[in-house]
Amino acid sequence: MLSSAGCAWLQDRRDENKGVQLQSLRAPDGYRVSVLATELPKARHMAIGTRGTLFVGSMAGNVYALSLNGEALAGQRTILNGLTDSSGVAFRDGSLFVADRTRILRFDDIEQRLDNPGAPVTVVDGLGMRFDTSAKTSADTSMIVARHGSHPPERIGYDVVRVRLQANMPPKMEPFLTGFLQGRSYWGRPVDVLMMADGSVLISDDLNGVIYRVTRS
Repeated sequence: MLSSAGCAWLQDRRDENKGVQLQSLRAPDGYRVSVLATELPKARHMAIGTRGTLFVGSMAGNVYALSLNGEALAGQRTILNGLTDSSGVAFRDGSLFVADRTRILRFDDIEQRLDNPGAPVTVVDGLGMRFDTSAKTSADTSMIVARHGSHPPERIGYDVVRVRLQANMPPKMEPFLTGFLQGRSYWGRPVDVLMMADGSVLISDDLNGVIYRVTRS
């Protein structure tokens, strides 16, 4: 019987070189999808800085910083590496927070120090993080949810959905971005979504190390 590490290795082997199949993706009417960035191994969660820098955490132990110019990618760099599992990232008050397996690290004034982030401050030991923004919600709203996909033999998820939340009504789920799953084979695994100020939606795919941008056409 294979150990959990052995199973993970086999899964990684099965996942290798799947490749982006953009033509297979389906977005709702009025939307179009494109690839914003590539070469981001194991890209997972995203956060946007006040100056528009897109920070991307990864299971590869790296944190990436992407510079955007409108809908185009102006540049990208690896600003942190050698971490254990830096999947989770968040931005607040000029600081980048990185969840690294058993600790949360804070890098102050990060957008002014992308070339040399400096030594971090360990904020707290933990496995996750969440900011309470105390935002008011309307009686009729929705959220976009990335469904990474189940492990074999099940084939559930591998898509992005919109969940509509209506007052006095049960939540209603509808497709937002599909096509990662073809029959019983998948070529992509969406992880995180990020709503941008221009109304577009960024979606990270840790299998292919890319970020997609979904915009209104």
